[in-house]
Amino acid sequence: MKKRILILEDQEARQLIFRELFKDNFVIIMETARDCIEVLRRFDWDVLFLDHDLGVDGTGYEVACWLEMLPERQPWRIFLHTGNPVGKAKMKQALPEAIEIDFKDLKRLEDLLKESK
Repeated sequence: MKKRILILEDQEARQLIFRELFKDNFVIIMETARDCIEVLRRFDWDVLFLDHDLGVDGTGYEVACWLEMLPERQPWRIFLHTGNPVGKAKMKQALPEAIEIDFKDLKRLEDLLKESK
């Protein structure tokens, strides 16, 4: 069954990897915290990937805080794939159920995403 996957990632090279990895699913990639929150507000998602460092327009922590205040908008699975350890710790504090994963380990996600809700 196709999953609805929302990804917060501003680096084009990583976006391409995500698109290839999840090509059999419905995938939307947002580059800013503001846009990600808007899409979370408007649609339901099965999976969310959060990066922390987004250049000049916000951080993944802003999205994590928004989801912490509105748990009913939280996707079934949330993954924290940022390489920023301080940012990852802050997001994990806001979303304790989120799964921490290194970007280089994304391949192992295929098994996690095959599990049903």
